[in-house]
Formats: sequence, C-alpha cells, structure tokens
Amino acid sequence: MRVTPRKIRRLAGTFLHYLVLLIIAATVLIPFLWMLSTSLKGRGVLHEIPPRWIPEKFYWNNYAEVLFKHHFLRYSINTVYMALMVGIGQLLTCSLAGFAFARLKFAGRNLLFALLLATMMVPLQVMIIPEFLIMLRLNWIDHPLFLALIVPSWLAGAFGTFMLRQFFMTVPQDLEDAGRIDGCNIFGIYWRIFLPLSMPALATLFIFAVMSSWNDLLRPILYISSQSRMTLTIGLANFTRQYDVNENMKMAGSLFTLLPLIVLYAFAQKYFVQGITLSGLKG
Repeated sequence: MRVTPRKIRRLAGTFLHYLVLLIIAATVLIPFLWMLSTSLKGRGVLHEIPPRWIPEKFYWNNYAEVLFKHHFLRYSINTVYMALMVGIGQLLTCSLAGFAFARLKFAGRNLLFALLLATMMVPLQVMIIPEFLIMLRLNWIDHPLFLALIVPSWLAGAFGTFMLRQFFMTVPQDLEDAGRIDGCNIFGIYWRIFLPLSMPALATLFIFAVMSSWNDLLRPILYISSQSRMTLTIGLANFTRQYDVNENMKMAGSLFTLLPLIVLYAFAQKYFVQGITLSGLKG
C-alpha cells in the first residue's frame, strides 16, 4: 500500500486532533481524581511531598462520617426533593407557555415573547431583594416544603419556554389540524399531540432545571435557616468554613455533592446536546 503525502497529512491531523482531546480530557479529569484520592486519605498524609496519588490506607469511614455525623444524607434528601419539584414545575409551566407562543395567535404575542426573553439578561442579584420581600410577606422563609425555593421556579422560565417554543414550531400543522378534526380542543391538542412528541425536549429541560436547582446557593442561603432543611450547597459551604484544615473531609463532602450530577450527565449526554440544538431551530 502506497503512502502518499495526502495520507500522511490526514494521519498527522487525526493524531493532533486526538492529542488535543486527550490533553483537554486530562486537564478536566485530574482535579476529580485528586479529589477522590484526597477524600480517601487520613489527615496525617495530606501534605506529603511528593504527593501520593494512591493512599497506602483507604479511609472509607470519611464518607460515613460526612453522611451521618455531618448530616449530608439529610441535605441530600432535601436537595433531591427540591430539585425534582422544580423540574416537574418547569415542565408544566414552560410547556404551556411554549405551546401558547408557538401555536396560538393572540395580540401582542411577539412583544410578550420578546419581553420574556429580555428577562434572561437581568441578573438574579438584581431581582433577589424584591423576591425576598415577597417571600417574607408570604411567610415562606424557612418553610418546611421549601416553597420559597420551588414556587418561583414554577413561573414560566425564559430559557425553558424559548426551547420548547422552538420545538413546538417544528411540529407539522397537519397534526394540529387532524386533532381538531377528531374533536380536540386547544388543551387536548397540547396534551395529546404536542406533549408526547416533545418528550426529548421535555427530558432536556427537566435535566437542566434539576441541575440548576441542585447547584443553586444564593436562594437557599437566603431562604433556609434551619439545619434540618439545608440543601447540599449550604451544608458544603458551612462544612468548608467549619473544617478549613480538614481537606480529606471537605473533599469527601464535595465528591458526594458532585457525584449525582456526574452520574446524571453520564446517562443523559444526548439530552444536553439536544438542549443546544433545539434552541437553534427555526423561529
């Protein structure tokens, strides 16, 4: 087989491509591997020079201590409940708003949609003070059902509404007409035709909403004061301040907080990609 200069250039390009990807992957993975290694070490070997990647003895009890003694298990239950409720609420409100903007004709539709998108440019820090005053008036601060953290997310989110609107606009008009012929009203068309077709988009939105709620720190700090109602982000922040020199315990808590998101991403990569491509559909 003759090796031509063109094939050599193509092989060299492929090699450089994979080499760059390998370097990027190593840059991302090395901090996580060091976090895992540190979380399994004892306090006496954290500052060894040269550093030891594989501990001589694995301190698995670090995780048990973080979970039970430092209440991370309780924080996890609170966070899972809050994140699931936020995700379910956004599926309902954003799908309704996206359907209305995509398929219904009413006065001021484009203006209202533009105003909704404009809210994406307003930082949360600008809105947090009036939002806090509203929650205070409603007596939702430190509520046992986390209403101050859940209910604001149920109001139609701009990103989720935009993404679902883009998807709904790609549904053929013939399907909507067929639903009307079969006797469906507007809500029936939304419920029986558009929602089943939009399952990939809904799954994408649900994952984004859960991850955003899981990582949120500002709202939980403002609205939660009882230790039994704290989320993982508050618990980890308090834990870091209390045990500033205990790196192994901090890394165990950080890894426990991060691991569910890593698993979620590993099993739902295609939905993240769809979330990017869906926002570029015709408008």
